Amino acid sequence: MAFADPTSITYSGTTAPLNRTGSGSGIGEFRDVDSKFNLKVSHVTTAKGRSKDGISLRIEKIATDPLVTTVNRPYSQTVTINLDSERAWTTTEKKDAVLALATLLTANTNALLLKLIGGES
Repeated sequence: MAFADPTSITYSGTTAPLNRTGSGSGIGEFRDVDSKFNLKVSHVTTAKGRSKDGISLRIEKIATDPLVTTVNRPYSQTVTINLDSERAWTTTEKKDAVLALATLLTANTNALLLKLIGGES
């Protein structure tokens, strides 16, 4: 089953609708009207039977160049979740693994997420 078209994402308290801009066998791509948000979804099965499922969100913004403060330039960041699993893993087990990691990062007011972003290991 495909992602809804449009789908939406909430970033920093604001919801942005994302329209489907691409699709194919095992792939989907969505963007907002300003191209600030780009969501990509992919599914691949390798020759050895591994399932590789991924989703990534690319966010773009215009900000002052710290080296030339009179110039604004585009900046981007991408957040990605990838699952790489063998056939023995069920959909429920894959979901549980993603939720376990998300819960780890977001517990205690995002404590470990902030440590990760801050470069701690």
